[in-house]
Amino acid sequence: MAKGVTIRVNGGSLYKEIVRSNKPALSKNVKRLVDKEIEKARLESGKEFEAHPVTKELDSGPNSANISGLTGGYGNLFTFIGFDGGSRPTQPIRSILRRRIRTTAGSVKNNGSVRIVVVLPSLDDILDSTPYPWASGSSWVQGIEKGISNLGNYYYDNKGGVTSSRSGKAIQTQRNSSSSFKTTPYISKIIQDFKKKLTKL
Repeated sequence: MAKGVTIRVNGGSLYKEIVRSNKPALSKNVKRLVDKEIEKARLESGKEFEAHPVTKELDSGPNSANISGLTGGYGNLFTFIGFDGGSRPTQPIRSILRRRIRTTAGSVKNNGSVRIVVVLPSLDDILDSTPYPWASGSSWVQGIEKGISNLGNYYYDNKGGVTSSRSGKAIQTQRNSSSSFKTTPYISKIIQDFKKKLTKL
């Protein structure tokens, strides 16, 4: 009966040799797995955007209820900001958030680690694509988060409408109340949440 032979294997050296001989395949497989998780995080961010009260209110147009509460329950964001009736102000944001995330995988190091570079949509991209309908150079998205003035001069008519207004429902008047615009985290938070998800991969 043949006797068994016991051998000892240097696991660390064997691991390094496996990594060295399979670097291209390892890099490709790591990128594929990371891309899958990134896409999942992107879809979750898209759902967060669609569920946000600001998005819902703006998507409902000039007749929307003040879902977000940012104008104190009076009128709505669509007419206060002054969008043209029939326009879709959130669509540029939606288009940016729907872009497939680009990733680049570096070479595999001897310890098996791979550096993945992820190119994300930036807040600046979104700010540039969301100018006020009456003023270029500034973004209504930034206004949602930092404040929009003149709520005290805002007049909203949900019944007869206002023929001289962009939205058909509201105008700025000489009336001056003490009402002030409330701010809320919006796109910057969604992007920040997205980045947090990526750091947990």
